[in-house]
Amino acid sequence: MKQRALTVIAFIGSFAWSLAFSQAPPQEAKQSTIGYASVAEALVALQANQKIQVTVQNGWTIATDQENKTLWSFSPKSDPSYPSAVKRIVEERNDTVFVRMDVLCEASKPACDNLVRQFQQLNERMQQQMLHGP
Repeated sequence: MKQRALTVIAFIGSFAWSLAFSQAPPQEAKQSTIGYASVAEALVALQANQKIQVTVQNGWTIATDQENKTLWSFSPKSDPSYPSAVKRIVEERNDTVFVRMDVLCEASKPACDNLVRQFQQLNERMQQQMLHGP
């Protein structure tokens, strides 16, 4: 099962740039749920961690934490949602793989809502691919 979760992390990364829109309104948290107070703090901490692989894909900074089954996506300055961080954690329950997502977006509410909808749709498509294949 551990290998399956690592495969899911790679699978999530392969979908990171084909974003689409969803109709569900995102729910807001009163404070950061990503484990850091700001997007900048999260990015600096992840870049300093030797165990985390950081790459740039289509302008987005992607931090892959294989050990914790976590994939981070940081929006580029050219994106309306900048600065934002999307943290997705692969969890296994009852022999099923789930993706838990937390977002910290410091841009305007409409840009942040759009970002969340895009990643929700991305996660849904990824889950369908995992269940039914390409």
